[in-house]
Amino acid sequence: MDSSPFRTMTVGEILDRAFSLYAGNFRLFVGIMAIPAALAAAGGIVTQFFQEPLRQIEEGTPETWSGELFGLVLIFGLGGLVFILAYWIIYSLALGATTNALMSAHGGSPIGFSTAYGSVKDRLIGLMFLPVLVFIVAVGALIIAGLAAALVGGLAWRTSPILGGPLIFALVVGLIVLAMWITLGYSVAYPALVVEKIGILDSMRRSFQLMKGHRLRAFVINLVMLVITFVAVLLLQSPLLVATMAGSLHGGGPPPLWLGILGTLGGSFAGALTGPLQMMGLTLLYIDVRARTESAAPTLAAGLTAPGPPTAPPPPLQP
Repeated sequence: MDSSPFRTMTVGEILDRAFSLYAGNFRLFVGIMAIPAALAAAGGIVTQFFQEPLRQIEEGTPETWSGELFGLVLIFGLGGLVFILAYWIIYSLALGATTNALMSAHGGSPIGFSTAYGSVKDRLIGLMFLPVLVFIVAVGALIIAGLAAALVGGLAWRTSPILGGPLIFALVVGLIVLAMWITLGYSVAYPALVVEKIGILDSMRRSFQLMKGHRLRAFVINLVMLVITFVAVLLLQSPLLVATMAGSLHGGGPPPLWLGILGTLGGSFAGALTGPLQMMGLTLLYIDVRARTESAAPTLAAGLTAPGPPTAPPPPLQP
């Protein structure tokens, strides 16, 4: 049996390895995600303090706005844009840092918090714009497929509503499946971008190539990690959810400020706790798929880089 950590694994082994590495390096992985989580908590708390003025804006009309209220809208809008950009930068770096930390811990040589972040600084642009390009590709493909499906479904409905109804339903299901198929094809684009140090488009092509025949496994890993995240957020934000529902049922106002802040902190804490898990699972899947398709275990263990073309032998020494 292959004892190398960079070997093929079943889905169960990938999940087990992800959880064991998470538990064994808890402070490292949670610490990496704690920075974007803390930033999200700060933004949420600021929003809680602006809650009442924002409600006035939502319920009023532009003619009733005062100058102060208009200035508040402007400040809040610009501040929100700056906050979103800052959060996206930090969160993108955190995903890359999680990938490198996982690769190192899985190989038996854990790295530190600052090293994990510092190792992906040169990958920042790719980490930021990779999901944007994936979204554009997926939406573009769905628009084209949706237009074709609408044309076929419309013609079928006009011809026979009895047959057109089931056909339209089947086409909608097909579009959902297509969206999942495209998205799952890019499941290991992040690890490819970070580990192999390639560009955005190359990492997308690389992921699509590696994921042939492995999309179902990626779906299971994503589903498990998302369920864990959902349960953690639900548990830690339950006081706020209960108070909000109780206030709505009894015709009361929004929950008190302190409870809103508590719910925000709970959600951010849940994000720090569960944020690394999905990327850890997908990075382990990347290792597994490369080991299956390329026998890349020695390459990954030695340098964590993509296999390159063979180098030419050195010239013979001249007498």
